[in-house]
Amino acid sequence: MATLTFTLRRLSTNAIGQTENVSDTVSLKSMLRVFSACEGVLAQVERDLAGRGVPAGEWRISDTSIGSFTLALEQPRPQVNGHSATQTASVLISTINRLERGQSIPPDLKAASLQRMGKVAGALKSSGVEHELLVLSGITGESGRISHPMARQINQILVKERVSLGSIEGVVELVSVRQGNRKFNVYHTVTGKAIECDLPSYLEAEVIDAIKRRVRVVVSGAIHRNWNGDPVRMKVDRIRALPEARELPSLDELAGSVPDLTGNRSTEEFIRMIRDDHASI
Repeated sequence: MATLTFTLRRLSTNAIGQTENVSDTVSLKSMLRVFSACEGVLAQVERDLAGRGVPAGEWRISDTSIGSFTLALEQPRPQVNGHSATQTASVLISTINRLERGQSIPPDLKAASLQRMGKVAGALKSSGVEHELLVLSGITGESGRISHPMARQINQILVKERVSLGSIEGVVELVSVRQGNRKFNVYHTVTGKAIECDLPSYLEAEVIDAIKRRVRVVVSGAIHRNWNGDPVRMKVDRIRALPEARELPSLDELAGSVPDLTGNRSTEEFIRMIRDDHASI
């Protein structure tokens, strides 16, 4: 049975500015805020490990204690969706320790898991009161510590960009009016998110024309991607408008590009014949 123990401890600053533990109890408000965020990061780590569309396993409360509030969770089933709950605990604690040591993040984790871990770290400080969260695996004995400063560190990892040459397809939506540093947004066909693009003066007419005609475009240049590989901004050197539906050739026109391709059949009859032949194989 896989178990995870979370211990929430309130911190204080002494007279010389050092952070130290205090023995008074953790408030109910702080406990609920932090452990709600913990549930989110556990579920997301499991989704990352098990694969998209696979539900997370059920973690149940096995024990609690007050003071520095401790919550023990267990997952009754040894295997969840093809991976072990012990693996979830190990990857979670390993990631926490890697963050503390400034090392790279395990490749199994997606940006969403880091974002949720950042919410846990951010929830550790509120109204001037700061806490720390100790996480312990009951099977492996591994442990880690989440602190409030970790929230800033995670944010820096998430916004760190990688640059590569490539192309993006989407729809142009916005052009800034400021001269000398003009930009436009392309809404990515795959993600639906806006990608900010620098607008060279020699491409202004093409970008404005794409907005007027509401056509999809392919923009090429240096793509800046975040930690998870998603494009966030781009330095554009070329833009190409894709043809509208009414500009595309019909089936008859395509067939006409190869003489006698369909024989004495119409295009529809020829396609139906091919489909029937494949169905009989």
